[in-house]
Amino acid sequence: MKIYSPIVVLASLVLSVSAFAQNQSPNPNTTCDNACIKRIQIIIDDYRKTYNVPGLQLTLSFANQPMQVFGSGSKTIDGNNPIDANSLFEIGSTTKSFSAAIVLQFVKEGKIHLDDTVGKWFGDEYPAWKDNTVDDLLNMTSTAFDYFDNDGGIFEKAYWQDPTHIWTTKELNDFCYQKGPNCTRDNPKIHTPFCAQRPGQGWSYSNTNYILLERIVEKASGESFTKLMRQRILEPLQLTSAVYDPERNPATIRDFTNAYHYDPKTNQTEDVSNFSLSAARAAGAIIATTEDLAKWVRTLFSGKVLAPAGFERMTRVVCTQTGEDCQAGRTAPALSKVFGYSCGLMRFPGFEVNAPTSNFIWAHTGGSAGHGSIFAYDVRNNFVLAAMQNQIGSGNLVLLAKEIDLSLFPENSDGKGIVVK
Repeated sequence: MKIYSPIVVLASLVLSVSAFAQNQSPNPNTTCDNACIKRIQIIIDDYRKTYNVPGLQLTLSFANQPMQVFGSGSKTIDGNNPIDANSLFEIGSTTKSFSAAIVLQFVKEGKIHLDDTVGKWFGDEYPAWKDNTVDDLLNMTSTAFDYFDNDGGIFEKAYWQDPTHIWTTKELNDFCYQKGPNCTRDNPKIHTPFCAQRPGQGWSYSNTNYILLERIVEKASGESFTKLMRQRILEPLQLTSAVYDPERNPATIRDFTNAYHYDPKTNQTEDVSNFSLSAARAAGAIIATTEDLAKWVRTLFSGKVLAPAGFERMTRVVCTQTGEDCQAGRTAPALSKVFGYSCGLMRFPGFEVNAPTSNFIWAHTGGSAGHGSIFAYDVRNNFVLAAMQNQIGSGNLVLLAKEIDLSLFPENSDGKGIVVK
Protein backbone atom coordinates (compact mmCIF):
# COMPACT_ATOMS: atom_id res chain seq x y z
CA MET A 1 0.00 0.00 0.00
CA LYS A 2 1.21 3.48 -0.79
CA ILE A 3 -0.45 6.50 0.83
CA TYR A 4 0.41 9.47 -1.37
CA SER A 5 1.06 12.88 0.12
CA PRO A 6 -1.62 15.39 -0.96
CA ILE A 7 1.10 17.79 -2.12
CA VAL A 8 2.31 15.16 -4.59
CA VAL A 9 -1.22 14.41 -5.79
CA LEU A 10 -2.31 18.04 -6.11
CA ALA A 11 0.87 18.92 -7.97
CA SER A 12 -0.65 17.03 -10.91
CA LEU A 13 -2.90 20.04 -11.44
CA VAL A 14 -0.16 21.61 -13.53
CA LEU A 15 -0.50 18.84 -16.12
CA SER A 16 -2.34 19.55 -19.36
CA VAL A 17 -4.57 16.57 -20.72
CA SER A 18 -7.79 15.27 -22.99
CA ALA A 19 -11.25 15.51 -21.69
CA PHE A 20 -13.48 12.68 -20.57
CA ALA A 21 -16.34 14.61 -22.22
CA GLN A 22 -15.96 17.37 -24.78
CA ASN A 23 -19.39 19.05 -24.70
CA GLN A 24 -19.04 22.14 -22.57
CA SER A 25 -21.69 24.68 -21.65
CA PRO A 26 -21.13 28.09 -23.28
CA ASN A 27 -22.10 29.93 -20.08
CA PRO A 28 -21.01 29.69 -16.47
CA ASN A 29 -23.31 27.59 -14.30
CA THR A 30 -25.10 28.72 -11.17
CA THR A 31 -26.80 25.34 -10.96
CA CYS A 32 -26.68 22.08 -12.87
CA ASP A 33 -29.73 21.76 -15.15
CA ASN A 34 -30.81 18.60 -16.97
CA ALA A 35 -28.29 19.02 -19.78
CA CYS A 36 -25.54 19.68 -17.24
CA ILE A 37 -26.57 16.63 -15.20
CA LYS A 38 -26.25 14.42 -18.26
CA ARG A 39 -22.86 15.89 -19.08
CA ILE A 40 -21.51 15.40 -15.55
CA GLN A 41 -22.81 11.83 -15.47
CA ILE A 42 -20.96 11.10 -18.71
CA ILE A 43 -17.76 12.55 -17.25
CA ILE A 44 -17.84 10.46 -14.08
CA ASP A 45 -18.94 7.29 -15.91
CA ASP A 46 -16.10 7.70 -18.40
CA TYR A 47 -13.61 8.37 -15.61
CA ARG A 48 -14.69 5.29 -13.68
CA LYS A 49 -14.51 3.05 -16.74
CA THR A 50 -11.19 4.50 -17.88
CA TYR A 51 -9.56 3.63 -14.56
CA ASN A 52 -11.62 0.50 -13.82
CA VAL A 53 -12.79 1.94 -10.50
CA PRO A 54 -15.70 -0.04 -8.99
CA GLY A 55 -17.62 2.93 -7.61
CA LEU A 56 -17.61 6.73 -7.52
CA GLN A 57 -19.71 9.36 -5.76
CA LEU A 58 -19.76 13.09 -6.52
CA THR A 59 -21.48 16.12 -5.00
CA LEU A 60 -21.74 19.55 -6.63
CA SER A 61 -22.62 22.60 -4.55
CA PHE A 62 -23.50 25.91 -6.20
CA ALA A 63 -24.16 29.00 -4.07
CA ASN A 64 -27.63 29.08 -2.49
CA GLN A 65 -28.73 25.92 -4.31
CA PRO A 66 -29.54 22.40 -3.10
CA MET A 67 -26.59 20.06 -3.41
CA GLN A 68 -26.61 17.63 -6.32
CA VAL A 69 -25.31 14.11 -5.74
CA PHE A 70 -24.14 11.75 -8.51
CA GLY A 71 -23.22 8.09 -8.39
CA SER A 72 -21.46 5.76 -10.79
CA GLY A 73 -20.71 2.07 -10.48
CA SER A 74 -21.04 -0.15 -7.45
CA LYS A 75 -20.16 -0.36 -3.76
CA THR A 76 -18.82 -3.84 -4.45
CA ILE A 77 -16.50 -5.06 -7.18
CA ASP A 78 -19.11 -7.51 -8.47
CA GLY A 79 -21.24 -4.56 -9.65
CA ASN A 80 -24.35 -5.66 -7.74
CA ASN A 81 -24.65 -2.79 -5.24
CA PRO A 82 -25.09 0.57 -6.99
CA ILE A 83 -23.54 3.67 -5.47
CA ASP A 84 -26.24 6.01 -4.19
CA ALA A 85 -26.42 9.25 -2.20
CA ASN A 86 -26.14 7.36 1.10
CA SER A 87 -22.98 5.45 0.24
CA LEU A 88 -20.22 6.10 2.78
CA PHE A 89 -16.50 6.38 2.04
CA GLU A 90 -13.32 6.79 4.06
CA ILE A 91 -12.39 10.42 3.40
CA GLY A 92 -8.72 10.03 4.34
CA SER A 93 -6.66 13.16 4.85
CA THR A 94 -9.54 15.51 4.11
CA THR A 95 -10.26 14.72 7.79
CA LYS A 96 -7.41 17.09 8.71
CA SER A 97 -9.46 20.23 8.10
CA PHE A 98 -12.09 18.98 10.60
CA SER A 99 -9.39 18.18 13.15
CA ALA A 100 -7.65 21.52 12.68
CA ALA A 101 -10.93 23.36 13.29
CA ILE A 102 -11.29 21.60 16.66
CA VAL A 103 -7.74 22.65 17.59
CA LEU A 104 -8.53 26.27 16.69
CA GLN A 105 -11.73 26.16 18.74
CA PHE A 106 -9.58 25.20 21.74
CA VAL A 107 -7.19 28.05 20.90
CA LYS A 108 -10.16 30.46 20.96
CA GLU A 109 -11.14 29.08 24.37
CA GLY A 110 -7.62 29.60 25.71
CA LYS A 111 -7.08 25.90 26.44
CA ILE A 112 -4.35 25.58 23.79
CA HIS A 113 -2.03 28.27 22.44
CA LEU A 114 -0.49 28.34 18.98
CA ASP A 115 2.97 28.84 20.47
CA ASP A 116 2.60 25.89 22.85
CA THR A 117 5.40 23.39 22.19
CA VAL A 118 5.44 19.63 22.04
CA GLY A 119 7.74 19.84 25.05
CA LYS A 120 5.09 21.72 27.03
CA TRP A 121 2.46 19.03 26.43
CA PHE A 122 4.66 15.91 26.46
CA GLY A 123 7.61 16.85 28.68
CA ASP A 124 10.69 14.77 27.86
CA GLU A 125 8.73 12.11 25.95
CA TYR A 126 9.92 13.27 22.51
CA PRO A 127 13.03 15.45 23.01
CA ALA A 128 13.80 15.76 19.29
CA TRP A 129 10.35 17.30 18.74
CA LYS A 130 10.17 19.41 21.89
CA ASP A 131 10.51 22.81 20.17
CA ASN A 132 7.84 22.23 17.50
CA THR A 133 4.78 24.37 18.22
CA VAL A 134 1.06 23.78 17.72
CA ASP A 135 1.34 26.29 14.87
CA ASP A 136 4.06 24.15 13.26
CA LEU A 137 1.95 21.01 13.60
CA LEU A 138 -1.05 22.66 11.93
CA ASN A 139 1.07 24.03 9.06
CA MET A 140 3.24 20.95 8.49
CA THR A 141 6.29 23.08 9.30
CA SER A 142 7.39 20.81 12.15
CA THR A 143 10.48 18.63 12.01
CA ALA A 144 8.51 15.43 12.75
CA PHE A 145 8.98 12.48 10.43
CA ASP A 146 5.81 11.16 8.72
CA TYR A 147 5.02 7.66 9.96
CA PHE A 148 3.02 7.16 6.75
CA ASP A 149 6.31 7.86 5.02
CA ASN A 150 4.88 7.69 1.51
CA ASP A 151 7.50 5.58 -0.22
CA GLY A 152 9.82 4.66 2.62
CA GLY A 153 7.60 1.69 3.39
CA ILE A 154 8.28 1.51 7.12
CA PHE A 155 4.79 1.83 8.56
CA GLU A 156 2.93 0.20 5.70
CA LYS A 157 4.69 -3.11 6.39
CA ALA A 158 3.55 -3.08 10.00
CA TYR A 159 0.06 -2.01 8.97
CA TRP A 160 -0.39 -4.73 6.37
CA GLN A 161 0.99 -7.45 8.64
CA ASP A 162 -1.89 -6.82 11.07
CA PRO A 163 -4.46 -4.58 9.33
CA THR A 164 -7.13 -4.90 12.03
CA HIS A 165 -4.79 -3.93 14.89
CA ILE A 166 -6.13 -1.00 16.92
CA TRP A 167 -3.38 1.61 17.01
CA THR A 168 -3.35 4.12 19.87
CA THR A 169 -2.14 7.66 19.25
CA LYS A 170 0.84 6.99 21.52
CA GLU A 171 1.73 3.85 19.58
CA LEU A 172 1.69 5.85 16.34
CA ASN A 173 3.86 8.64 17.75
CA ASP A 174 6.25 6.19 19.38
CA PHE A 175 6.57 4.17 16.16
CA CYS A 176 7.36 7.35 14.24
CA TYR A 177 9.83 8.60 16.82
CA GLN A 178 11.71 5.30 16.86
CA LYS A 179 11.90 5.12 13.05
CA GLY A 180 12.56 8.83 12.49
CA PRO A 181 12.32 10.91 14.42
CA ASN A 182 12.91 13.90 12.17
CA CYS A 183 12.17 14.76 8.57
CA THR A 184 15.19 14.29 6.33
CA ARG A 185 16.30 15.70 3.01
CA ASP A 186 18.92 13.00 2.58
CA ASN A 187 16.78 9.91 1.87
CA PRO A 188 16.16 9.75 -1.91
CA LYS A 189 13.20 7.38 -1.36
CA ILE A 190 11.29 9.99 0.63
CA HIS A 191 10.41 13.18 -1.24
CA THR A 192 10.97 15.92 1.35
CA PRO A 193 13.23 18.45 -0.37
CA PHE A 194 11.93 21.39 1.69
CA CYS A 195 11.40 19.76 5.09
CA ALA A 196 12.14 21.79 8.19
CA GLN A 197 15.57 21.30 9.72
CA ARG A 198 14.38 23.48 12.58
CA PRO A 199 10.75 24.14 13.60
CA GLY A 200 9.03 26.57 11.23
CA GLN A 201 11.94 26.66 8.78
CA GLY A 202 10.71 24.40 6.00
CA TRP A 203 7.68 22.33 5.00
CA SER A 204 6.91 18.64 4.71
CA TYR A 205 3.59 16.81 4.79
CA SER A 206 3.49 14.67 7.94
CA ASN A 207 0.53 12.77 9.38
CA THR A 208 2.46 12.63 12.65
CA ASN A 209 1.61 16.28 13.26
CA TYR A 210 -2.11 15.61 13.46
CA ILE A 211 -1.69 12.60 15.75
CA LEU A 212 0.26 14.88 18.11
CA LEU A 213 -2.53 17.48 17.82
CA GLU A 214 -5.14 14.85 18.67
CA ARG A 215 -3.25 13.95 21.84
CA ILE A 216 -2.82 17.62 22.80
CA VAL A 217 -6.55 18.24 22.42
CA GLU A 218 -7.34 15.21 24.55
CA LYS A 219 -4.90 16.38 27.23
CA ALA A 220 -6.40 19.89 27.17
CA SER A 221 -10.01 18.68 27.36
CA GLY A 222 -9.93 15.40 29.26
CA GLU A 223 -12.23 14.04 26.54
CA SER A 224 -11.66 11.60 23.70
CA PHE A 225 -11.14 13.08 20.26
CA THR A 226 -13.88 10.77 19.02
CA LYS A 227 -16.39 12.44 21.39
CA LEU A 228 -15.14 15.94 20.57
CA MET A 229 -15.43 15.37 16.82
CA ARG A 230 -19.01 14.27 17.26
CA GLN A 231 -20.01 17.01 19.73
CA ARG A 232 -18.19 19.96 18.16
CA ILE A 233 -18.41 19.25 14.43
CA LEU A 234 -20.54 16.39 13.17
CA GLU A 235 -23.68 16.90 15.30
CA PRO A 236 -23.83 20.74 15.36
CA LEU A 237 -23.35 20.94 11.58
CA GLN A 238 -25.86 18.13 11.01
CA LEU A 239 -23.41 15.96 9.13
CA THR A 240 -25.77 13.17 9.96
CA SER A 241 -24.17 10.42 7.88
CA ALA A 242 -20.59 11.09 8.92
CA VAL A 243 -18.84 8.77 11.38
CA TYR A 244 -15.65 9.32 13.36
CA ASP A 245 -14.91 6.15 15.30
CA PRO A 246 -11.37 5.04 14.40
CA GLU A 247 -11.49 1.90 16.54
CA ARG A 248 -14.59 0.52 14.85
CA ASN A 249 -14.33 -1.91 11.94
CA PRO A 250 -15.37 0.25 8.95
CA ALA A 251 -17.09 -2.65 7.21
CA THR A 252 -19.60 -2.90 10.08
CA ILE A 253 -20.96 0.60 9.44
CA ARG A 254 -24.28 0.78 7.61
CA ASP A 255 -24.02 1.99 3.99
CA PHE A 256 -20.23 1.59 4.02
CA THR A 257 -18.79 1.21 0.53
CA ASN A 258 -16.36 -1.70 0.16
CA ALA A 259 -12.74 -0.59 -0.10
CA TYR A 260 -10.34 -1.98 -2.72
CA HIS A 261 -6.59 -1.72 -3.15
CA TYR A 262 -5.31 -2.20 -6.68
CA ASP A 263 -1.65 -3.04 -7.26
CA PRO A 264 -0.67 -2.05 -10.82
CA LYS A 265 2.53 -4.11 -10.57
CA THR A 266 0.65 -7.37 -10.11
CA ASN A 267 -2.70 -6.30 -11.59
CA GLN A 268 -4.32 -7.69 -8.44
CA THR A 269 -7.15 -6.11 -6.44
CA GLU A 270 -7.61 -6.80 -2.73
CA ASP A 271 -10.66 -6.08 -0.58
CA VAL A 272 -9.37 -3.95 2.34
CA SER A 273 -12.75 -3.00 3.83
CA ASN A 274 -11.78 -4.32 7.27
CA PHE A 275 -8.53 -2.34 7.56
CA SER A 276 -8.47 -0.33 10.78
CA LEU A 277 -8.73 3.44 10.57
CA SER A 278 -7.03 3.71 13.96
CA ALA A 279 -3.85 3.97 11.91
CA ALA A 280 -4.99 7.42 10.77
CA ARG A 281 -7.25 8.86 13.50
CA ALA A 282 -7.32 12.70 13.47
CA ALA A 283 -5.10 12.60 10.38
CA GLY A 284 -7.62 10.68 8.27
CA ALA A 285 -10.32 8.53 9.90
CA ILE A 286 -13.67 10.16 9.07
CA ILE A 287 -16.20 8.12 7.07
CA ALA A 288 -18.77 10.21 5.19
CA THR A 289 -20.67 10.90 2.00
CA THR A 290 -19.49 13.44 -0.54
CA GLU A 291 -22.53 15.53 0.44
CA ASP A 292 -21.26 15.61 4.04
CA LEU A 293 -17.83 16.71 2.83
CA ALA A 294 -19.22 19.40 0.52
CA LYS A 295 -21.46 20.69 3.32
CA TRP A 296 -18.45 20.86 5.63
CA VAL A 297 -16.49 22.95 3.13
CA ARG A 298 -19.47 25.26 2.53
CA THR A 299 -20.02 25.76 6.24
CA LEU A 300 -16.33 26.31 7.00
CA PHE A 301 -15.92 28.97 4.32
CA SER A 302 -19.16 30.68 5.32
CA GLY A 303 -17.52 31.52 8.65
CA LYS A 304 -19.94 29.41 10.72
CA VAL A 305 -17.39 27.03 12.22
CA LEU A 306 -14.76 29.37 13.64
CA ALA A 307 -14.66 32.89 15.04
CA PRO A 308 -13.04 35.46 12.67
CA ALA A 309 -9.57 35.13 14.25
CA GLY A 310 -9.76 31.35 14.03
CA PHE A 311 -10.88 31.42 10.41
CA GLU A 312 -8.09 33.87 9.57
CA ARG A 313 -5.61 31.43 11.10
CA MET A 314 -7.24 28.46 9.34
CA THR A 315 -6.69 30.14 5.97
CA ARG A 316 -3.27 31.74 6.55
CA VAL A 317 -1.07 29.52 4.42
CA VAL A 318 2.64 28.86 4.26
CA CYS A 319 4.51 28.01 1.08
CA THR A 320 5.10 24.31 0.53
CA GLN A 321 8.13 24.92 -1.63
CA THR A 322 10.57 27.70 -2.35
CA GLY A 323 9.47 29.96 -5.20
CA GLU A 324 10.08 33.43 -6.56
CA ASP A 325 8.11 35.16 -3.83
CA CYS A 326 8.28 32.76 -0.89
CA GLN A 327 10.48 30.37 1.06
CA ALA A 328 9.19 26.93 2.07
CA GLY A 329 7.55 27.16 5.48
CA ARG A 330 7.18 30.94 5.42
CA THR A 331 3.82 32.71 5.29
CA ALA A 332 2.74 32.99 1.66
CA PRO A 333 2.08 36.46 0.20
CA ALA A 334 -1.63 37.12 -0.31
CA LEU A 335 -1.44 36.73 -4.09
CA SER A 336 1.33 34.16 -4.30
CA LYS A 337 1.15 31.53 -7.05
CA VAL A 338 3.19 29.13 -4.93
CA PHE A 339 1.22 26.21 -3.47
CA GLY A 340 0.22 27.08 0.08
CA TYR A 341 -0.84 24.87 3.01
CA SER A 342 -2.53 25.46 6.34
CA CYS A 343 -4.76 23.54 8.74
CA GLY A 344 -5.81 20.74 6.40
CA LEU A 345 -6.34 23.14 3.51
CA MET A 346 -4.26 23.68 0.39
CA ARG A 347 -4.47 26.86 -1.68
CA PHE A 348 -3.38 27.32 -5.28
CA PRO A 349 -4.35 29.45 -8.29
CA GLY A 350 -7.47 28.37 -10.20
CA PHE A 351 -7.74 25.32 -12.44
CA GLU A 352 -7.39 27.32 -15.64
CA VAL A 353 -4.09 27.89 -17.44
CA ASN A 354 -2.42 31.13 -16.28
CA ALA A 355 -5.06 31.60 -13.60
CA PRO A 356 -5.06 35.07 -12.05
CA THR A 357 -3.64 35.09 -8.53
CA SER A 358 -6.96 36.40 -7.25
CA ASN A 359 -8.73 33.20 -8.35
CA PHE A 360 -7.89 30.60 -5.73
CA ILE A 361 -8.87 26.98 -5.30
CA TRP A 362 -8.97 25.62 -1.76
CA ALA A 363 -8.63 21.86 -1.79
CA HIS A 364 -7.33 18.72 -0.17
CA THR A 365 -7.05 15.11 -1.24
CA GLY A 366 -7.33 12.01 0.90
CA GLY A 367 -6.45 8.36 0.62
CA SER A 368 -6.90 5.33 2.85
CA ALA A 369 -6.03 1.71 2.13
CA GLY A 370 -8.91 1.45 -0.33
CA HIS A 371 -10.72 4.79 -0.75
CA GLY A 372 -9.76 8.11 -2.33
CA SER A 373 -11.30 11.55 -1.86
CA ILE A 374 -11.03 15.20 -2.83
CA PHE A 375 -12.77 18.46 -2.06
CA ALA A 376 -12.27 21.66 -4.01
CA TYR A 377 -13.69 25.15 -3.41
CA ASP A 378 -13.54 27.40 -6.48
CA VAL A 379 -13.56 30.86 -4.89
CA ARG A 380 -14.33 32.93 -7.99
CA ASN A 381 -17.37 30.83 -8.86
CA ASN A 382 -18.37 30.12 -5.24
CA PHE A 383 -18.57 26.46 -6.16
CA VAL A 384 -17.74 23.37 -4.10
CA LEU A 385 -17.04 19.89 -5.41
CA ALA A 386 -16.45 16.68 -3.46
CA ALA A 387 -15.65 13.31 -5.01
CA MET A 388 -14.79 9.87 -3.62
CA GLN A 389 -13.94 6.49 -5.11
CA ASN A 390 -13.71 3.04 -3.56
CA GLN A 391 -10.38 1.98 -5.00
CA ILE A 392 -6.80 3.11 -4.45
CA GLY A 393 -4.04 2.47 -6.98
CA SER A 394 -5.88 3.72 -10.06
CA GLY A 395 -7.48 6.97 -11.11
CA ASN A 396 -6.73 10.59 -10.30
CA LEU A 397 -9.48 12.54 -8.54
CA VAL A 398 -7.56 15.79 -8.97
CA LEU A 399 -7.87 15.54 -12.74
CA LEU A 400 -11.53 14.58 -12.41
CA ALA A 401 -12.18 17.66 -10.26
CA LYS A 402 -10.39 19.84 -12.78
CA GLU A 403 -12.36 18.35 -15.66
CA ILE A 404 -15.68 18.97 -13.94
CA ASP A 405 -14.81 22.52 -12.91
CA LEU A 406 -13.75 23.48 -16.42
CA SER A 407 -16.84 21.82 -17.88
CA LEU A 408 -19.09 23.88 -15.60
CA PHE A 409 -17.11 27.09 -15.99
CA PRO A 410 -15.65 26.97 -19.51
CA GLU A 411 -14.51 30.57 -19.33
CA ASN A 412 -11.76 29.18 -17.10
CA SER A 413 -10.54 26.86 -19.82
CA ASP A 414 -7.82 27.47 -22.39
CA GLY A 415 -9.92 25.46 -24.86
CA LYS A 416 -7.55 22.51 -24.93
CA GLY A 417 -9.27 20.42 -22.30
CA ILE A 418 -7.29 18.20 -19.95
CA VAL A 419 -5.56 14.93 -20.63
CA VAL A 420 -6.08 11.83 -18.54
CA LYS A 421 -2.80 10.26 -17.49
